[in-house]
Amino acid sequence: MENLTHSLLGATLASIAVPRTATVVQRRVFFITGLLAANLPDADLVYSGITPPPLGYLLHHRGHTHTIAGLVAFAALAWLITRLPRVREAIGTASARFWWLVALALGSHLLADGWNNYGIHPFFPLSNQWFYGDVAYILEPWFWMLLGVAVVLNTRNRHGRWSLAALLIALPLLGVAIGMLPWPAIAAMAGVCCVLSLALRTLDEPRRALISLVALLTFVVLSWNLHGAVVRQINQADPFGAAQTLDLILNPRPANPLCWDALRLTRDATAMLTISQRTVALPSAESSACGRDAAPEWRTLVRESIPELQQLARDNCEVRAWLQFGRAPALGDGLISDLRFGAAVRGNFSALRFTETPPPRCPPNLPNWTPPRSDVLDRF
Repeated sequence: MENLTHSLLGATLASIAVPRTATVVQRRVFFITGLLAANLPDADLVYSGITPPPLGYLLHHRGHTHTIAGLVAFAALAWLITRLPRVREAIGTASARFWWLVALALGSHLLADGWNNYGIHPFFPLSNQWFYGDVAYILEPWFWMLLGVAVVLNTRNRHGRWSLAALLIALPLLGVAIGMLPWPAIAAMAGVCCVLSLALRTLDEPRRALISLVALLTFVVLSWNLHGAVVRQINQADPFGAAQTLDLILNPRPANPLCWDALRLTRDATAMLTISQRTVALPSAESSACGRDAAPEWRTLVRESIPELQQLARDNCEVRAWLQFGRAPALGDGLISDLRFGAAVRGNFSALRFTETPPPRCPPNLPNWTPPRSDVLDRF
């Protein structure tokens, strides 16, 4: 997820963890810790330049810092910082609460990043396998609202409270202005936001934060159930015949959990990899939840030779490195791109331009993630 969601999670957890009798300094230490710990795994962006773009970002972001081993290393760093006398004095007798906050805030980053189709590989070094949630859009306004109401109410500084409220209102409106978010979804969010605000106003800070966190997790659980409904709807109307389904990549529309974009990767008897796209509306295919621009029928985006992709992976170390990331690889005009992030090979942040001849130098500082499409690359 983006860093606004991570920050709101960190602030929510800090509101739950901070002692009721906390001093001003202690309260500040808890909130700074929650914000930093919830965002710290994204420190990999600092060193992603050790490998040339786009491979540096693709392979190092959500890399080693987004693993359980990485979180343990961050917790050890936090322990070293708490050895400083002033920090230890500020934490005081609330050390148990402090360390629960560190653990939960760090863990919340992996949990939230695991909800979308970008993926994480949390079990390094025991496993280099990618895991995908496919239940949340990477920019989800519902997360901002469900967490943001309590965080705004719990912010004691008046200027900070109004600034955060203005940001949380402006971002969805900007999404509507650029055509990313539908007005009905924003209206629904506004209604829920008003009800939630009224319900939380009379509660104390920890209860507000806890209810907000439960509301967020409930939304995610509902999204898991909707994900299952989308899979069932697709399987009930399968037009692919004897083709083997390799992967079904799902992504809900932002602020609209009743409308999902689906990519289906199939392999047929002629060793061709086909990537098709369609829109799935809930509760039924006839639903208007996706609006007029929905594409309820499967549309072929790419049809490419698996042996050609295997040969390219053997001969070209740049492409071989890229395939440690690419889940929906598409070849065209000397480019390879991941169709999770756009239906065209061009204009996609994952696009890598390569030459037909092997590059003179292979990219440096590569990790060793298991290729998402190892099901078709198992021969090289």
